[in-house]
Amino acid sequence: MKLKELENGYRDWVSKQSFPVKDAVYIASNAIHGAAQGALLGTLSQVAASHVFPQHSLAIKAIGIFAGLSCIIKRIREKDDVQTRMAAGFFLWSHPPSVEYTRTRCMLSTFGLENYEKNFKKGLLTDITLPLLTDSVLKDVGVPPGPRLLILDHIEKDSGIPNCERCTQQGRAA
Repeated sequence: MKLKELENGYRDWVSKQSFPVKDAVYIASNAIHGAAQGALLGTLSQVAASHVFPQHSLAIKAIGIFAGLSCIIKRIREKDDVQTRMAAGFFLWSHPPSVEYTRTRCMLSTFGLENYEKNFKKGLLTDITLPLLTDSVLKDVGVPPGPRLLILDHIEKDSGIPNCERCTQQGRAA
C-alpha cells in the first residue's frame, strides 16, 4: 500500500469520528511527533555535546500546547485553515512554556544559596545560560561577591549537570 493511500485512509477515518475522538487522535499524534523530535534532538545533543539542552524539552512542550490549541480553535471555528494555525501559534508565542531552572536550582541548593534563585529568574539566567555566567552578570542581578565566587568556581570545575535525585524532583515540582 502506498503512503499516500494510507494517509488518505487515515484522514477519511478521522473525518468520520466524533469531536472528542478527533481531538484525542490529533493530540496523540502530535504528542508522538513531539516525543520523536525530542528523542532525536536529545540523542543528537548527547552525541554533540554530551548533555541535553533545556530548549529541547521546551520545544516538545510547545508542540503539545500547539496541538491542543489548534484542536480547540478548530472546533470553535469549525474549520482547519491557516488562520486557525496562526491563532494557535500566536497564543503559544504570547504564552511560552516555562523556562527550566532545574540545574540552576540544584547548583544553588548545593551551596545553600536558594535565596538567590529569584535573582537568576529576574535576570533570565536559565539552565542554558549557566556556562556563560561571568562575575559582572552575577553582579548585575544582585548576587554578592562570596556567592558569586562559589557559583563561578562551580561552573568552571563542573561543566556537567549535577545529577542528584533531590534536585531533579525539585525541578519537576517547581
